[in-house]
Amino acid sequence: LDNSPRCLGLGTDTHAIVIPWVSIETHEPWYHADDFEEVKDLLRAFLTDESVLKIGQNSGYVDRIWTERWLGVTPTPHQDLILGHRLHNNEVRHGLGFIAAEWTDAPAWKSEHTATEAASDAELHHYCGRDCAITHRCFTPIQHSVEARGQDHLIDTDHAMQDICVGMKRLGMPFDRERWAYHLETQTVLRDKWSTE
Repeated sequence: LDNSPRCLGLGTDTHAIVIPWVSIETHEPWYHADDFEEVKDLLRAFLTDESVLKIGQNSGYVDRIWTERWLGVTPTPHQDLILGHRLHNNEVRHGLGFIAAEWTDAPAWKSEHTATEAASDAELHHYCGRDCAITHRCFTPIQHSVEARGQDHLIDTDHAMQDICVGMKRLGMPFDRERWAYHLETQTVLRDKWSTE
């Protein structure tokens, strides 16, 4: 989350627009500073427009932190697809590639590489645009599934938990990976011991 943004994608289930930020080929900004301030003002207005629901994949965490840092606004109203998908089926993976395989006929574009491995600006922008359109396309059927399962009352709670995680990240709450790995191994051994007895 400390890297400079490369682009920002907005879209519907059939169209997407990618706003370039910094070129991955030249490492230079796409816009003159004054022009880019106008672009950012338009983005801020859109992202805080209460009449437009913003939908994203893991956008209540990663994209939110990015948007708050680089644009100074929190997108609202907002729904995070990853939270909806967890309520739809909490026992499977929640990555966009997995979700897309369940809900669309999109090609397996994420199986080859991630956006961070794009070799050109055109490849990155195409990848970003596809992410936007597929996220939007998956949202409605997942939302219907969540409602049909009677889980929709949990969405606000999940977003509130996500807010806490964003606050922890912003404050720099430490995470001791070595201690975590130790506890994971210890608990796994205990689980295996008790499950075989």
